[in-house]
Amino acid sequence: MSKCITEDTEHKNVLADIINLSADIIISVDENHNVIFVNPAFEKIFGYQGKEIFGQNLNILLPKSVHSVHKEYIDLYDESDDTSRHMAMRSALFGVSKTGEKIPLDISIQKHPRGGLFRYTAICRDISSRVAQEKRLRAEEEKFKTLFNSSFDYIILMNGQGEIVEFNDTIARNMLNAGEEYKGKPVWDCDFWGSETDVSLVQKAVSEIKSNENRSIIITILAKNRRKIILETTIKHIIMEHQQSEMIVLEGKDITELVKSNRALIDSEARMERAQKISRLGNWEWDLITNEFIWSDEIYRIFGLDPKSFTLTYDAFLARLIPRDRGRVEQILTKALSHKQPYKTTYHIILPDETEKIVEDLGEIYRMEEDSPIKMGGTIQDITESWHREQALISANARAEEANITKI
Repeated sequence: MSKCITEDTEHKNVLADIINLSADIIISVDENHNVIFVNPAFEKIFGYQGKEIFGQNLNILLPKSVHSVHKEYIDLYDESDDTSRHMAMRSALFGVSKTGEKIPLDISIQKHPRGGLFRYTAICRDISSRVAQEKRLRAEEEKFKTLFNSSFDYIILMNGQGEIVEFNDTIARNMLNAGEEYKGKPVWDCDFWGSETDVSLVQKAVSEIKSNENRSIIITILAKNRRKIILETTIKHIIMEHQQSEMIVLEGKDITELVKSNRALIDSEARMERAQKISRLGNWEWDLITNEFIWSDEIYRIFGLDPKSFTLTYDAFLARLIPRDRGRVEQILTKALSHKQPYKTTYHIILPDETEKIVEDLGEIYRMEEDSPIKMGGTIQDITESWHREQALISANARAEEANITKI
């Protein structure tokens, strides 16, 4: 007998510890729905002391808008054969704290036998953090969707195998057969490409792209009226570190009209190819014998300089770069000259008004027959907007993925 009493006391003590130490709220009410028991977690989250709430009707803890509905629900539950029920499966549920703040809750309710002091006990979990996380996730997803669909560029999102995940609205509006049936298919298997050559270019670029690499190609696609659209396309490989996954982004800018306007000035296939490469670019030359620099008007505009007042020299050019990029660019130019190889680099420049731009510089070496370099030449493109847009897209998607992981 003594052993049974001891074990019963021990069980009660353990049960009391579980109730008192629980992070979940525990509330018990009688037949009239008056509160008769709360645990410390209730006092902490709702702000009431036990003596303040004992004897009060449960409605004091509920939004006024659900008082009648709650009673009807409890009456139906009372008539059912269920002894317990998980209420969070029905809809969003809220409690009301002493200060009037709404608390989102996940609630399980237990029905006790009639005739006893306790009729119902509810175990409630404060899900404020989860709800806030879900709200942030929805906001990030909406921000990403807005950014994705507001772009005038043609954008396709793919998984690491090149299978289509999503199109943006620009593609949906303009491209031939860009329907839902293509999602999940390899991008090169779609029939909106302008030619087999375009299919091959896309497949090669997507299949061979490496981690965090960018590739640029010129391709054509078919519009809904079967008109061909020429795209200056960048394919990017992005690592989603938080999800340990990868994404491939194809972003194409419509240069059809620009190419058409230049065709009248192009009298050979080689010049056509060069015109495509320098579309929206400025070109430059550096005479290695006379040390003379020549910039096109476009480069002066990119740098915000007046060709009439700016004396163009090698040192003057380097002075327009931000300090951290100068040494790196000098090394690239030196290496290109010594190895007699073309180069491609990106750097930040400082305008006279102290604003910054990001430019992409492509250069190559021109040599005499005896292989000695006589000139460097190339193009400079202002990629500020696309660079910032890309960073914003990556950031928004990463935050959305991180929020989704946290939710899970």
